[in-house]
Amino acid sequence: MCSSDLGLVTITWQDKHYDQSQFTGVYDKLKTLRSSSLQVEFTGNAFSGIGQSGGSGASIFIGFGAALIILALVFRTFAATVLPLASAAVALVGGLGVIYMLSHAFSVSNITPQLAELMVIGVGVDYALFIVTRHRRNLRRGMSVPDSIAAAIDTSGRAVLFAGTTVCIAMLGLIALGVGFFYGMALGTAIAVSLTMLASLTLLPALLSFLGMRVLPRKQRREVAAGHFVDVETKGFWARWAALVAR
Repeated sequence: MCSSDLGLVTITWQDKHYDQSQFTGVYDKLKTLRSSSLQVEFTGNAFSGIGQSGGSGASIFIGFGAALIILALVFRTFAATVLPLASAAVALVGGLGVIYMLSHAFSVSNITPQLAELMVIGVGVDYALFIVTRHRRNLRRGMSVPDSIAAAIDTSGRAVLFAGTTVCIAMLGLIALGVGFFYGMALGTAIAVSLTMLASLTLLPALLSFLGMRVLPRKQRREVAAGHFVDVETKGFWARWAALVAR
């Protein structure tokens, strides 16, 4: 049998708003002591994220790429496809900026940006999909662009507002756990989702107004211009799925 000794070193700081980079030098020095006979590990908020992989930025592009393919199959027109992605991208940039500013006031976990990215891509595309699909359906019924946008915000926009508020409340519910580790994560993610919701209700209608009838495929634009109004497309799986989402 072999015996082993365990040593524990506690590092404390006076100010809760510490600069995590101050501990990088300590980590770099102590990790050199690792050997076959000595195991050195780090724990606690001071060393969270140090020496760990910060994640791959490629995950964002994979998420946007997958969303782009799905939206292209559903909408079959470039303008309608990029609108949800543009709305989500603007909200993501704003959300990450707010999280960076929060890191100066709160102890924000290093996984918070990755969590915010996933949430913004998911809910951003989902919220915009509701509104754009409803708007396209209104146009095919013969409504004018301004009236169609107003109707889409009044119907699908209400659902987006309710869903986004619910997600924000759920994320802020992590604060009720009383664990300081979750405070910055919950607040940062909730702000990112709220920005996504606002972008869907403000930026997206403005983009829809700018694009006008170009959110419809050319064939449908010609039919609407000729006065052949239709409720929804009757052919194809993706058309029926989009119609179901819009209801």
